[in-house]
Amino acid sequence: MTHYCIKYISILFLILSMGFSADGTIKVGDQAPSFYLTTLDGRKFFLSDELKIGKPILLNFFATWCGPCKKELPDIYALSQTHKNVAFYLVDVSNLEQNGKKLVEKPEDVIALLEKLKINLPVLMDKYGLIAEKYGAFVLPKTVIINPEGILIFQQTGIISKDDPKLIKAL
Repeated sequence: MTHYCIKYISILFLILSMGFSADGTIKVGDQAPSFYLTTLDGRKFFLSDELKIGKPILLNFFATWCGPCKKELPDIYALSQTHKNVAFYLVDVSNLEQNGKKLVEKPEDVIALLEKLKINLPVLMDKYGLIAEKYGAFVLPKTVIINPEGILIFQQTGIISKDDPKLIKAL
């Protein structure tokens, strides 16, 4: 009896663990986690609704205090101008900790940064950092691309360039 119980528990554990990567974050080839956020201008954004449009979606996780993010944003914007078949969204991540201090993003700071950089892309406000956590954006910037079927086809943590061959291929 004990042998069967151990066997069934082992099988159950194996089945449950198959859906997760070793560190619990998503990886290329996984179904992208669905989510709902509000845009900077107050509109509702549902990933599932956006996928129905049939375009790949690029999400760029950033914060106004993040130096590498500021450097990367002009390249993300340039890509959005040359790849009109892709829906580009910036995801402003708030509620992160740096040196033990919570960093909360203010909408006016996001607007000021985008105006300064002359970037006009829709911004999703992740004010609790929950979506960033779902996508493993523990270090910023992080860029992911989701195909129209909802599968993660590209991800990179750190600065990307508009000339990056892997990124261009994914777009």
